Amino acid sequence: MFVYSVFLLRIKLLHQLKETGVSSEEIQHHQYYNQVVLDVKRILKCFPPGINENIQADLQVKVTELIIRVLIANEGLHYYQGFHDIAITLLLVLGEEKSYSVLCRLSQSHFQLFMGPDMEPTMEILNLVYALVKNENRDLYNYLIRSELGTIFCLPWAITWFGHVLNDYETVVRLFDVFMFSHPWISMYLSNVVVLHRASDIFLTPCKMPLLHQMLSNVPDNLPFDSLITETEKLMRTYPPDVMETVVREMHAENIRKIKEEDEERKRRMEQRKAALQGKHTKAAIERWTPWSGFRNLRSQTAKVVALSVSVATFSFIYNYVRPNIEIF
Repeated sequence: MFVYSVFLLRIKLLHQLKETGVSSEEIQHHQYYNQVVLDVKRILKCFPPGINENIQADLQVKVTELIIRVLIANEGLHYYQGFHDIAITLLLVLGEEKSYSVLCRLSQSHFQLFMGPDMEPTMEILNLVYALVKNENRDLYNYLIRSELGTIFCLPWAITWFGHVLNDYETVVRLFDVFMFSHPWISMYLSNVVVLHRASDIFLTPCKMPLLHQMLSNVPDNLPFDSLITETEKLMRTYPPDVMETVVREMHAENIRKIKEEDEERKRRMEQRKAALQGKHTKAAIERWTPWSGFRNLRSQTAKVVALSVSVATFSFIYNYVRPNIEIF
């Protein structure tokens, strides 16, 4: 019965695709189709409680179609893991056609930064979280820097509008209402406010990257998001995005410089270890092939060279002049 209902749903969607001018072949042959299908299979967390399997299967097919339609309409944009979390929430709240229009618009404004050919712009803008923490709580900033935590912990917060990390559907919808009508960077500002709000928990966690990453990655559903949103709006007025843009760019450039220096230092140390190891092997080989044991006790490098030259000359004399006159029985 389940398979039959999904089959009927796909037939219905194929009919809808013809009406919208997008063919089923165009959908299924899109470069991101298989990736979207895989991601959507893991989307169960985003469904409100109480939805039965048939409706879930219906929504999974619809959200796949929604995402690919948006990508086809915006050829310069690329799919990223987490975009499906955005799409399913809009689909559940707005329905098929309205969610398509809204998602197209948001893809060109709020999510364009994340939908480039690589992650470089995304990783750059995440530095905004650290820049704001540095301005608001220097001790917390130093603690996070010392732990070498990085910004990966808040990546899903920003690119999914907290839809991937929160279990409470009503809270996610509330945040979407705010984000849709705010500056595209608001999810990063809220990420900063969440970090500042959890400062006491952070200081209670050992200053080690794995432990802090695990703690911050698990965002409690019972955070006071209404008051956090108010704090976010105040923070945006205090540190406007157009002012912070330069700070973020400089911080990202500094991070890249440090990474390059660390890589160069690591390569230099590897070369030194390699040279030292080769030197040990060379010394061991010379000692193994030394003609007499007394040669090893010579301290002067010049004496060793002279002794080795005499040894080679002696062997050469024996081989060329003495050996031919020796009778072999």
